[in-house]
Amino acid sequence: MMLVIAGLAIVLRALMLLSGKSLWSDEWFSVELAQKSFHDVFWGSMQDVHPPAYFLALHGAIRLFGEAEWAYRLISFLAGIAVVGVIYFLTKSVFGKKAALYAFFLSAISPYWLQSANEIRSYALLALLSSLTLLFFVQALRDATRRVWLLGYTVSATLAVYVEHYAWFVVLATGVTLFFEKVGGRTRKELWRAFICACLLGGASLALASYQAIFREHMFEGYRIREYWSVAILFKKMVGLLWHFTNGYYFSMIPVDRISYYLKHSPVFWLSAVSMLAAVMLLLFSFKEVFLKDRTWFVLAGMVLCFPIIFLISFYSIRLEARYLSFAAPVFFVMIGGALAFYPRERFRNAAFLLLTTIAVIGSAHTVLLKTDAAHKEDYKGLVSYVFARTGSGDVVCGLGSQVRYYRQQLTPDSQTTVLPEMVNLNEENTRDAKHVWVVDQLNMHTAVWMASYDRIKTRLAELGFQPSAPPHRIGGEEGLVVAYPFEKKSLA
Repeated sequence: MMLVIAGLAIVLRALMLLSGKSLWSDEWFSVELAQKSFHDVFWGSMQDVHPPAYFLALHGAIRLFGEAEWAYRLISFLAGIAVVGVIYFLTKSVFGKKAALYAFFLSAISPYWLQSANEIRSYALLALLSSLTLLFFVQALRDATRRVWLLGYTVSATLAVYVEHYAWFVVLATGVTLFFEKVGGRTRKELWRAFICACLLGGASLALASYQAIFREHMFEGYRIREYWSVAILFKKMVGLLWHFTNGYYFSMIPVDRISYYLKHSPVFWLSAVSMLAAVMLLLFSFKEVFLKDRTWFVLAGMVLCFPIIFLISFYSIRLEARYLSFAAPVFFVMIGGALAFYPRERFRNAAFLLLTTIAVIGSAHTVLLKTDAAHKEDYKGLVSYVFARTGSGDVVCGLGSQVRYYRQQLTPDSQTTVLPEMVNLNEENTRDAKHVWVVDQLNMHTAVWMASYDRIKTRLAELGFQPSAPPHRIGGEEGLVVAYPFEKKSLA
């Protein structure tokens, strides 16, 4: 059974790797940074809002395997496979083998983990290192005389905080758990020593996190959090977090005003909502059981899964998203596995398992078949293909310089169209002989915001003698987040 599930996990992630999805904006940042020299990668990541470890690892993968999309995704691919195995062993150590098989199967087919395993970002690696930290910590609590558990905890915790700052939530959780843990003698001393060692080794990342939060993230400036003062937005984000863990990103990036549309027109949306509610019921049951029978895991799981949600929604809700909390997702699957194994009402247990499996299959199929990633819906490949199929010699394509250059070489290497990286490059000289100008851009999910941007683009093109020749063409359907704006010379109208 385990080999079948493991094989299923590998096959699904391999299909994702081979699906050739368009890179989205943050992935472009990862690739462009990792292509630089080691020195520039290190210092460049320091000027972002993430630690350098993942970008340095990606830089090494590119140097070793070449600049191919599979090489860009290789770290996440391998981490995405490994985290499923760690979830199995972590669940087994807490709830036993039966629960571990449930958690193993659901994480293997999970569209959430499938998405994570294909993304050129650090979150799959964060999830792996965080779950290893928890596994080693739990094992060390039971037998600290085996130094391998202590060493594994210290190494994985240290690496995790240099992959993502969010890993400090996991380190903090182990410290709080150790504070309340009643084990004494040598075991307690060894665990405290390992915890302090991890904190000292990872201490530099705290200084980096403080610098980046203030000077790069600008997290204390009002404009960063003003959008999230709405109670409806905060509630949507909390529900969406558990929704994404349960169902993946099938319904992601949905404004509040679009939810009513899905309620009226999408049976899958209803199925997804019911499965999320079933998962919440299982999660609450699991927390109740461990509170009664295993206070150590209750504190540890609560600190990893619940405390970050409370902290972020209180202080910085802009980061309350499922991809940022990939360090907490393994605990979610562990708790669901435990509930499915021991929930007393068999009919509900079987129905919940069938429901979770069904929505995972639907979500995973959608995730694999989608041309772009399921979460962000930025199909630059489709955008470039659409625009260059409609341009001729002398025409101008403006905007999204990196993405257009990359996919133009793949799709239309012989095109005679003039390509300008950004709007600031448009002027009378380079558009004088053009009959058509295509402006390509990213979209804000809120219609009013991107329509205001379109008005500014129309004003600029009007100054150069162009007018819209057709409505904006949104790539990827009604929720696609890239757009092509076609313009033509006014004399042609």
